[in-house]
Amino acid sequence: MSTLNAPRKRGEGKRLTDTERLQILGLFSAPVFANTAPSNRRVAKQYGISESAIRALRLKEAKIIERTNGKSKAQLDCTRRYATAAFPELETQLHAWLINMRRQKVSIPPNVVRHKAKSIANSFDPPLQFEASPGWLENYRRRSSVGITILHGEGGEVDKEDPELLAGLAVLSNIVATYPEHC
Repeated sequence: MSTLNAPRKRGEGKRLTDTERLQILGLFSAPVFANTAPSNRRVAKQYGISESAIRALRLKEAKIIERTNGKSKAQLDCTRRYATAAFPELETQLHAWLINMRRQKVSIPPNVVRHKAKSIANSFDPPLQFEASPGWLENYRRRSSVGITILHGEGGEVDKEDPELLAGLAVLSNIVATYPEHC
């Protein structure tokens, strides 16, 4: 049997981007006129994937739409594989905190984000067995699309008299003070 006609092994096919996944799902959700409904076979051939991949995609439609909701076109164009978070509630709370700090134009270095993640993990009952490693932070940044950068210039200026900001910084300072110096 030649290698051209040999059946492909599971996972060896073409990987679709999220943009392509949404396009395929759009083909099946578009209004259908008479006998113009696309077949799984025709769409699979058009995109260079198997019919079973199309069937699996259609079964996961709700999850795909939920996962891609709110993502930028650039993210959709480059996302081929995705990972789910091991601690989704922790990441949700951390994301809200980061957005709040970003709104206040507070400079947040990566080690502060890791410390905040650890404190959130410890606030759960029972505390989560969680290590905020540099690798976890990098993966979190990729999953959540939140850049963790230090603001500078005009965009980095902060109202130093804002009482809400001062209270938040005091809380953050107390949290950081609880960690040993070598961290």
